[in-house]
Amino acid sequence: MKLRRLSTRDPGFEAEFGRLVAVDSAIDKGIERAAEAIVDDVRARGDAAVLEYTNRFDRMAVASVADLEISQAEMSEAFEGLPADQRDALRAAAEILEASGEGDGPTIRIAMTTGDVEEIDAGSDER
Repeated sequence: MKLRRLSTRDPGFEAEFGRLVAVDSAIDKGIERAAEAIVDDVRARGDAAVLEYTNRFDRMAVASVADLEISQAEMSEAFEGLPADQRDALRAAAEILEASGEGDGPTIRIAMTTGDVEEIDAGSDER
């Protein structure tokens, strides 16, 4: 796995960070507006909205948020059913998340779909 670190103090940080977080311009603005409306509704109505959208989009008949919970046994079974490379990627991501609170400053970590993990360090000169 390739790991790269960028500091906000580096020349060119803004351009490199912009490249990493760029959104494809082909995204349908209607989908974006619909997603924003759903998020706003969930913020306003909470669990009731989550249940409504779950029943509508996932075609599930759930009466409470508790019905959506996944047990530790179910998660373990799903994890073990993954190909080894995907399990390794999830383990690596977990390690990064666990370590993200360490260091002198805030850190933004972005997992790329290519399998590489790129790290943008927003507060440390350490390389």
